[in-house]
Amino acid sequence: MIRVAELAKSFRLGPITEEVLAGVSFAVAAGERVALLGASGSGKSTLLRILALLEPPTAGSYAIDGVETTGLDDDRLARLRSRQIGVVFQRFELIEDLTALENVGLRLVYRDVPPAEVEAAARAALAAVGLERHAGKRPGEMSGGQQQRVAIARALVGRPRLLLADEPTGALDLATGQEVFELFVERCEEEGVAAIVATHDLDLARRCPRVLELAGGRVVERGGA
Repeated sequence: MIRVAELAKSFRLGPITEEVLAGVSFAVAAGERVALLGASGSGKSTLLRILALLEPPTAGSYAIDGVETTGLDDDRLARLRSRQIGVVFQRFELIEDLTALENVGLRLVYRDVPPAEVEAAARAALAAVGLERHAGKRPGEMSGGQQQRVAIARALVGRPRLLLADEPTGALDLATGQEVFELFVERCEEEGVAAIVATHDLDLARRCPRVLELAGGRVVERGGA
């Protein structure tokens, strides 16, 4: 599904260049679930942003479903991202002025899907995460666990091929975090998408068949469940 080769990322901080990623290489097959471990500041979030096509690498190559992304213009990157990739952000990143239904459906609006189809798909996605009765609520009217469910529904609507999650349970209490992760695993398995989950939680990482660890700017395979 995805193939990353010698991916590098550095940032210029005044006279200093900070290298965050240095020759990252790995592949993830369709339907495969992978945990990404690493200490704070190791570059997990940076790597996920590159994989989500939200940030360009400094060097290296990254292909999604056989399409090489390096060198694509902004319009083609946006189209590829909206059709192929779903992202679950650590802090949910929901739009406060929109309802749960509107937050989920917005992803399809960007794909020029007809309004009636957007609403039907968004309602189905919310129903899949047990929130059909909360479709009209705004984020501020929901609990953290409910907001995270909305974020998962938004990521999965439109059937992406790749799902990326940055600490998807990091802002939740233990019980809610476990419940949300169970839902995350269930939806990934039912939808058959490739998934990469960045986490500090070793118990959650053990639920993934593969574990990659990011250290020193490189990825090392650590086995899995």
